[in-house]
Order: sequence, then C-alpha cells, then structure tokens
Amino acid sequence: MAEINLLRSYPTGKGTRYKRNVTLKKRLELRKFPKEFFDGSRDEGYGGYHYDGRWEPVARDFIKHYYLTQKSKILDIGCGKGFLLYELTKLLPGINIVGIEVSQHCIDNAKEEVKANFFLCDAGNMNFKNKEFDLVISINTIHNLPLEACLKAIKDIEKIGKNKYIQVDAWRNNAERDAFRDWQLTGGFYDSDENWFPLGTSFSIKGWKEFFELAGYTGDYYWTIFEDLKDKQEIEKT
Repeated sequence: MAEINLLRSYPTGKGTRYKRNVTLKKRLELRKFPKEFFDGSRDEGYGGYHYDGRWEPVARDFIKHYYLTQKSKILDIGCGKGFLLYELTKLLPGINIVGIEVSQHCIDNAKEEVKANFFLCDAGNMNFKNKEFDLVISINTIHNLPLEACLKAIKDIEKIGKNKYIQVDAWRNNAERDAFRDWQLTGGFYDSDENWFPLGTSFSIKGWKEFFELAGYTGDYYWTIFEDLKDKQEIEKT
C-alpha cells in the first residue's frame, strides 16, 4: 500500500464549511443520494454539482501514475456524474470505462459522452471478475457504507483491480474528527445528548490503515480531511 494524494491537482472551491444541523430523517433521505444532495441547497449537500473541467488535471495524474493507455479498463466506484471518467476518455480516446453509482439522479444527469457506461450498483454488492480492471478508483464513496459492507467493498476492490486507489474521509486529531462530524450529512448523526451514532464507516487515519490491512488491501489510498469549520450563524452575520 502507498499513501499518495492523486487529487492534489483538484482545484478546491472557496466556499466556507460550517456545522450543518440536519435532522436524522433528512440524513436518511440524503443517504439515498437524491437530486437534493447533489443539486439542492448547500445545507443538503454539494449545492450544485456541475461540470467545470476541474477533473482534467486529476485525470492526467491518474494516467501518469498508473501508466494508463487507450487499452486500459477503468472502474470508478461512486462515479457521480462521470466527470473524472469523461476526462479520461478525452485524454485517452477509446479507453474502456465503467462507472457504478447508487444515485439514479447522477446516472440520469451524467455526462452524455460517458453515461452509457454507467450502472446503478451499490459498492457493497459488486459482481465483477477477478482482476477485471487495470485500475479501480473509489473517491469519497465507500465510507458511506456500514462497517461490514465497507469491509466487503474493500476486499472486492482488492480482488477486481490490478491497481487500486481509495480516498475516504478521515482525521488526524479530535478537532478534525469533530469538524468531519459537523459538516458531513450521510456518515452519522448526534442525538439530543450529543452522542455520536455512525451510519457509515469512519476512522482516523491510523484506524483506516488498520482497516485496510484487515481487508487485505494492497492498493493506494489517501484522505479527505475537514478543517477550519465555522458556525453558520456567525457566517450569516458577516
């Protein structure tokens, strides 16, 4: 396994993250990743997930790191609207791509150039052949699965990919852990007594490394870390 940031070229937005107070009922609805999660308000998710070309430098880094060619076969788990896969097809015309996604909204609204290669599928219930793909990518997806399903997904990624790259939410300290819990919508919730209950799978960086080892994962990995969250009421006053 190698820790490598293959999203280092991804231009991050300037929007401020804040503590999102969303009801448990709404969180359970958002775990289905409907239109509201991608193209609703910022309180409910992305606040609008549209193509703007920012995935092209990321695609170039994947091509360079894994020596991808037009003959490569790629799987993107949690492909969203297909922006990364689209950039790969632009840079490597004829490359064989497959995207799986639990959001019907994303599949229906994916890039027209690649959406024919997308399938509705839960990452915890994949059925691909051993070493079927030259590269399996999963960016900010499998941590939404409950613990046992997440473990199975990692084992499956190991089985079906010759090369693998996983990125998940993580933290290095308690402040980053609390920032993650305040900002995320689908990974868990606080009860009225401020007790944390997970809906997905979440660990510190150390915990994820131990979990990868438990799954027998030998691929590459990196982290999405939440920092510098602010209170929404303070933001609205400025």
